[in-house]
Amino acid sequence: MRCRDTSVLLAVLVVMGCSPSKDEVDDGPGQPGQESPDDFYKSGSRLKAQVTTTADGLRWPTEGFLWFDTTLNQPCYWEESGGGGAVSCIPREMNSIPPGKGGFYADAGCTEGLILRSELLPPGTHFARKGAACGEYPRYHAMGELVSRTTAYFHDGTTCSEVPVSPASKVYRVGAGVTAGTFARGTLKERTKDSGISAHFIDGEDGSAQFVHLRDVARDTACGNHWASDGKRRCLPVGPTTAHGQLAFAAVNPTCTEAAYSATCVARPRFAVTLSQSSCAPASTVHEAGVEVTQVYSAAGAGVCQPLTMVPPDTRFFQAGAPIPASSFVELKEVDLKTHGRLKVRGMAAGDAVRIPVGVHDTELDTDCRFLEDASRKLRCFPLSNLSSNQNLFADSACTSPVGVEDVPTCASSPPSKHVLVRTFTATTPYYRAYNTGAKHDGPLFERPFGGGTPGDCRPAQRTSGAAYYQLGVEIPATSLVEGTRTRD
Repeated sequence: MRCRDTSVLLAVLVVMGCSPSKDEVDDGPGQPGQESPDDFYKSGSRLKAQVTTTADGLRWPTEGFLWFDTTLNQPCYWEESGGGGAVSCIPREMNSIPPGKGGFYADAGCTEGLILRSELLPPGTHFARKGAACGEYPRYHAMGELVSRTTAYFHDGTTCSEVPVSPASKVYRVGAGVTAGTFARGTLKERTKDSGISAHFIDGEDGSAQFVHLRDVARDTACGNHWASDGKRRCLPVGPTTAHGQLAFAAVNPTCTEAAYSATCVARPRFAVTLSQSSCAPASTVHEAGVEVTQVYSAAGAGVCQPLTMVPPDTRFFQAGAPIPASSFVELKEVDLKTHGRLKVRGMAAGDAVRIPVGVHDTELDTDCRFLEDASRKLRCFPLSNLSSNQNLFADSACTSPVGVEDVPTCASSPPSKHVLVRTFTATTPYYRAYNTGAKHDGPLFERPFGGGTPGDCRPAQRTSGAAYYQLGVEIPATSLVEGTRTRD
């Protein structure tokens, strides 16, 4: 089957965990009400968790890749690699080989594979991943020797033809397939079950463990934390049983008024789902998957709806069938979990035993926060906000007063976000600053070319329909935010 990336990061609204039911207590998560992020992952003898720690004892999974493979000396992520829940921790730096016969070869018969890169591989052990067609699992190869070539052979899926090789290309042979034990292995297993929800973990053969997803037991489908159409957070279907729809992507009718639901490498999904994270307009809906459609449409501008011709490989589209009431899905309620100084782990709960850590809350600023680098490259828990700025939009014609933009509107009855998160670049590396929100700006906007320019480059800019703009108030000193330190278990 198509490989499924089961890498997990305990981040806001992305990853979920739970604690054991009363009749199942082991070395997994702690008791209800005592959860912390490290209850939902555990280092083993080979795989070590990469975490961000604070002076007050918080251990939060580092953004990016949770696991570090000490045998291969590089980060890795779990990927489905066989039947029966078998997974492997695949190195992050992985060259790609097209599925099937496609790709570059050393011979006219297209049997000896080559990989063309734009730069030399750094020292160390490197691998290549051969893409999987639907119904198959990917295969992995060692990177072979560097060779010098002016021509190669390319298979386009039909024929094998000689092609020139750019002098700048670095050409490597495809080495032998990896042997058992090259990558750390694990198994997806159900760990706990309560209130119609079960929690599934990956148990690594080295003793590591990681929460992966919740499962709706009655419907036998993975489910995730989303705002349902009744205004409550519920565990709604996700994963291979589900086709997802967004009217902005595809429609089933030539007037672009009825969403088409897409699924990749799924012959017949069971659910058609539209997901929403907005508490102001909870619009997540679940239907039974309807009939398959072979022609879909896409909006191409004001009043224009045309056939969609660029369709991702192995993607099929379906109509929505009968609606499934939101109330039939398990409700997830907001809970406060463990507190570490001014930072509190917040989560969702289903019943009495299941606890889902979903984010970190700064109790002093009264806002959720995320560990990001400041200008000095130190990790700080920056306030999250619907307001953001890259300091490219301004309230004045001299481009000296930057504004923040709110692309995701808050409720009409709610005040605007109290903070503005600013992303700034030094060369290509971003860092962050935070400001208190200033006055709303309803006047004209101006912009300067991204990355700099001079005041003379300042020019009028157009407003985005539905967006709100606010001036930046007083900056929040980065040193006043909670500092984190990247570490490895």
